[in-house]
Amino acid sequence: GKEALLKLYPGLNVELNHDHVATPALINLAEKADYFIFASGSSKHQAFYTVTDYRKEIIYPSGKGASSMIAAFVSALD
Repeated sequence: GKEALLKLYPGLNVELNHDHVATPALINLAEKADYFIFASGSSKHQAFYTVTDYRKEIIYPSGKGASSMIAAFVSALD
């Protein structure tokens, strides 16, 4: 998914995080990212609550695969 986003939007900075609990890295991304895609279908409740505590604008893909994340991101830009 990251490579596809970089092809669609050269110069985009994409950071991935797979933490299942509240970590400093996850909190930092939630606070600082211009766009935040959250695959709730493959997350744990602890990560979900952390992200929603720190961020109100979240992009939720319809699935948990890369293609649904890319589609949700492109749709959010429109």
